[in-house]
Amino acid sequence: MTRRNRPSSAVRPSARARLHPYATGGRTDKDAARHAASPEEADATRSERRREPSHAVSVPTPDEIRQFRATVDVPTAGRCWGLGRDASYRLARAGRFPVPVLELGGRLRVTRASIMEALGIPDISPDITSSGLAQNPASDS
Repeated sequence: MTRRNRPSSAVRPSARARLHPYATGGRTDKDAARHAASPEEADATRSERRREPSHAVSVPTPDEIRQFRATVDVPTAGRCWGLGRDASYRLARAGRFPVPVLELGGRLRVTRASIMEALGIPDISPDITSSGLAQNPASDS
């Protein structure tokens, strides 16, 4: 039987298709769990996949939030609530972001003070008097 007369299902996939993980010849994480030496190894493979998603967002600590500039971009503010870039912009455009969003110069910004207030983080800064200057106990002589 010549190649021309062979049914299309009998044609071998290219080398690239065989090596691709989603091709029928490639091995996926499910295959690794299925072909594991023991059920414990299969469970470990599944739990590792669940514990460390590739899209995890690192949430800043209160000290890191205090170090933010006066205004930050929407993705940085969204990280404070564990939101990714796309979700942050989507909520901001829909008007459902956890804090007020300002449009400054065509860019969406969020104030550090509003983030800290919404998260209940106390502002550790010097006391300001009515004159606008910080009190200095050493100069009260």
